Amino acid sequence: MRHIKGDLLVGVLLTALTFLVFGQALRADFVPWDDDINLYANPHHGSLSLERIHWMFTDLTYQWRYQPLSWLTWSLIHTLWGLDPFGYHLANLLLHSANAFLVFLLVRKILRLAAGAGGNLATTVCAAVAAGVWALHPLRVEVVAWAVELLYCQALFFLLVSLLCYCEAMTRATKRAGWYWASVAAFAASLLSFPLALGYLGVLLVADVFLFRKLGPGHWLNGAAWQAYREKAPFALVTLVVAGINFYSRSHAPGWTGPVSLEEFSLLERVMQAFYIWAYYAWKPWAPVDLSPVDTRLIWFQPGDWPFVLSAAGVVAVSVMLLVMRHRWPLALGLWLCHLALLVPLLGLTEHPHYPSDRYSVAVGICWSVLAGWILWKLWERRARRYAALGVTTVLLAVLAVMSQRQTRIWQNGEVLLETVLQRLGDDPYRADIHHRLGRVWAAQENYARAEEHLRAAVQLRPDRAGWHYDFFETLSAMGKRDEALAHAQQALRLDSNLPDLRNSIGVLLARQGQTAEAAKYFSAELELNPGHHTALANLALAQAQLGEVDSAKASFTRAMNATQGRIAPPQQIMFFQSIAAAFARRGQWAEALASAQAGLAIAQRTGQFNLAQILGRDLERYRAEAAKP
Repeated sequence: MRHIKGDLLVGVLLTALTFLVFGQALRADFVPWDDDINLYANPHHGSLSLERIHWMFTDLTYQWRYQPLSWLTWSLIHTLWGLDPFGYHLANLLLHSANAFLVFLLVRKILRLAAGAGGNLATTVCAAVAAGVWALHPLRVEVVAWAVELLYCQALFFLLVSLLCYCEAMTRATKRAGWYWASVAAFAASLLSFPLALGYLGVLLVADVFLFRKLGPGHWLNGAAWQAYREKAPFALVTLVVAGINFYSRSHAPGWTGPVSLEEFSLLERVMQAFYIWAYYAWKPWAPVDLSPVDTRLIWFQPGDWPFVLSAAGVVAVSVMLLVMRHRWPLALGLWLCHLALLVPLLGLTEHPHYPSDRYSVAVGICWSVLAGWILWKLWERRARRYAALGVTTVLLAVLAVMSQRQTRIWQNGEVLLETVLQRLGDDPYRADIHHRLGRVWAAQENYARAEEHLRAAVQLRPDRAGWHYDFFETLSAMGKRDEALAHAQQALRLDSNLPDLRNSIGVLLARQGQTAEAAKYFSAELELNPGHHTALANLALAQAQLGEVDSAKASFTRAMNATQGRIAPPQQIMFFQSIAAAFARRGQWAEALASAQAGLAIAQRTGQFNLAQILGRDLERYRAEAAKP
C-alpha cells in the first residue's frame, strides 16, 4: 500500500509539472493551419446535438480521415466554451498531462516485467524520469500547443489505456477477460479518434515475445502461441475496418487524392523515404532543435542523396546489431521493433510529398523513454553511478522543459507561427505557401500593407496559383489599387475560368468605380456558373436598378430574397430601393419613386440604419415636391 501511495504521488507530481511547463499554451489563439478547416471555419462544428453526432459518425468526405470521437470531443468543448481557443487548448493540455501519468505507469510496468524490477523506489524514480523525458520533450509541443492536434493527444490516451489493460490481462491469473476486452475497446476508441496506431498489432506481438514470453524461438506454433495469435484477432479486425474506412475516406474527400502511382513516386523512392522516416524519429529526439511544422526534405529528394543512404545504412545496421545482441539486450531489440511497427502508418508510402512532423513522434517517442528508464535502472545498482545518472537526468529534464517553453511561444497566434516558419525555411521554394498563408492572416486583420507584402511575394514565387491571385486581388482592392487588382483578377480567370465568386468580386470593384454596366456583366457571368449565388443576384439587382432596368432589377431582387429567405443585409436592401426610386424619378414616375423610397426608409428605420434613413428622407421630400408640381 505504501508503494501504491508513493507511485500515485510521483505520478501526480509529474502530471502537475507537465501542466506547468506547457501552461502558456492556454493563452494561445487558433492558428490558420488546420484549425480553420477543423474548428473555427468548419461549417459542421458546433455544440452537441443529435444531428451533429449523426454527421460525425457517418460523414466520410469532409476530411480524409475518420475521426468521430475527436469530433465528439470538440463538440463537447464547443458546448462549454464556444469558439474560445482557451477551451480547446485546455483539453489538449489536460490530455497530455494525463498521458504523462499513463506513460509513467506503462514504463513502471515494463521495468517490472522486462528488467525484473520490483515495486521499489528505484522502479518508481526510473519510470518517472523516463515519463518526464517523454512528456517535457520539445517534440511534444506541437500536439499540446496546436489546438487541432487534440486528435493525437486523445488517440494516444486511449492507446496507452489499451496497452495498460492488455498488460494487466496478460499478467493476471484470474479475471483476465474484462481487462482484455477493455484493451480492445480502448484500442478501437484510439483509432476512432485518429488512425495513429495502425501498427499497434506489431507492438502487441513484441510484448508477447519480450514481456510475456508467450512467443519466441521454439514457441511460434505451440498451443500457447496459437492462443496468443487468437487473442490478436479482435485487434486485427478493428485495424482492418478502421484502415478500410480511412482509405475510402481519403479516396473520396474533396481536395484529397488516392495513392500516388509508381510513375509519380517510384518503389525505390518509397523505400528510401521509409528508411529516412525510421531513422529520423530515432535521432531527432536526441537533437530537438530548429523545430518547425514544415520539414520539406521529402518534397524534393533523390533516393541516392546522402541523408537517405545514411538513413538506410543506419536502420539496417541497428537492426542487425540488436538481432545479434538479442540475448544481452532483449528489451532494446523489442523497443526497436516497436519503433519500426508504430511508424509504418506514418512512412507516407502511398503519398507524395510527405512531411516528417513533430506530432508523428508522440507515440513512438515512448520507446526511447522506456529505454532511458531502463538504462537509469541499470545504473541504479551502484550508488556513485546512481547519483551521477540522477544528476544528469535532472539537468536534462530542466533543459527539455526550458526548450519546450520556448517552442510553445511560437504557437501563440498565426502571425508568430508563420513568421517563424518563414524564417526557418530560408530560400526553400515552399516559402511561397507560407507567404500566402501569412498574407491572408494580415488581410483578415485589415493590415493590408503587410498582407500586400506577403501576397505579392507569393504570386511572384508561384504565378500559376489562381486562388493566390484572387486573394491578392481582394487585398489590392481594399487598398484602392484597383487597376493592379483587376490585372490579378484577370490572371486568376485565365488560370481557372471556374474560380468561384471571382466574377462577383470583380463586379463589385467595377461598380465602386462607377462602371455599373460592366459590373452587371460580371454579376451575370457569375450567375451562369452558380445560379444560386444570392450575393451576385443582389448585386445584379442593384446594378440593374442603377442602370434604370427596373423590371429586371425587381426580378433579380425577388430571386435573391427567395434564395436567402429574405436575409439579404439591410443596407443592401435599402440601397436597392433607393436605386429603384432614383430610376423611377429619372423617368418622372413620381408615385412609383415615392413608394420605393418609402419602402427603403421603412427598412432603414426598422434596422437602425439612420444615415441611410436621413438620405432617403431627403429623397422623399424631393420626390413629393416634384410630384406636387402641376
